[in-house]
Formats: sequence, structure tokens, C-alpha cells
Amino acid sequence: MAEHRKALFFGGLALQLVILLLVPLPKLTARLTGTPVILKVVPVDPYSIMSGYYMTLGFEISQTGRFPPGTDARFSNGETVYAVVKPGPEGCARPLFLARKKPDTLADGEVAIKGRMEHGSRVVYGIERFYIPEARRHEIDKAMREKPDANRVEILVGPDGTAILQRLLTDTEVFE
Repeated sequence: MAEHRKALFFGGLALQLVILLLVPLPKLTARLTGTPVILKVVPVDPYSIMSGYYMTLGFEISQTGRFPPGTDARFSNGETVYAVVKPGPEGCARPLFLARKKPDTLADGEVAIKGRMEHGSRVVYGIERFYIPEARRHEIDKAMREKPDANRVEILVGPDGTAILQRLLTDTEVFE
């Protein structure tokens, strides 16, 4: 009986450990094997007492109205969607279409980024916050305000569409 209880205890412990290890797996996979994608950004500069300074970043692919005609499907709040993008002539990803499921095949250069629909017209990808050290806050803010149209981020997109924010790129500097 004692051996049976011991096996149940360690089995339960092992199950919890497996679950804890599976939570960060999509982001780890994106970091290790992800496809790099460059997105244009529009910053907002909030402060959180718990997290410190961060920039809230907006992306062209966050607004459903920025996708070409043909993306006319109605999406519900909280619904998972995939933004299919392709690099444009200047290197930044351009929105092609939104889909409920990740496309089975993509053309050369196309990438599907997994997001969640909010308020029926906004897609959130989990890459909207860029945390910055307080000591560099003014330097980053100045670099981003000098040429706002040149601000971009590099993200890595994993095979399942999960995106992670890699670095912030301004006209003259790279912030990681």
C-alpha cells in the first residue's frame, strides 16, 4: 500500500513538472527555430509600477482594416486568428490575409503569425510590449521620435505561429 501511494505521489509530481515544462514550449520553439519577420511599429510610452518602463507597440497587422479586401470574414472576440504576411520591397512584412486556421501551405516568404481577436477589429499577438531599462528610456524614446516611420521590430515566428519579440530597430540603433 505504501509503495502504491509513493508511486501515485511521484506520478502526480511528474505530471505537474511536465505541464510546467510544456507552458513555455511554443515560445522556446519560436526562439530556437523561428522565422525572422520585420514589422513597422507605432509606440506608446506607458509605465507599470510592477513591470517598469515599457513601450506598447502597435502594428499594421494589428488592425483588420489594414488587410487587403478579401479578408471579410467576421471574427469573434477571443477567437484565434492567423495573420499571413510577406516581406514588402522595404523589408517590412505586409499583411496579406487573416485566417481562422493556420494555412497548410504558404508561398515562399509568407509567414502565418498567431494572434487573438479583440473588439472585432484588433488582433493581439503577445508581442505588443517592449520592456526597456529605465536608464536607457530617454535614449530609446529619442531614437524612436527622430524618424518614427523608420521604427520596426524583429520578431521570430515559430512553426505553430507563436511570435516572440526579438529586438527593436530604429533608424540608427538596435535595442535588445
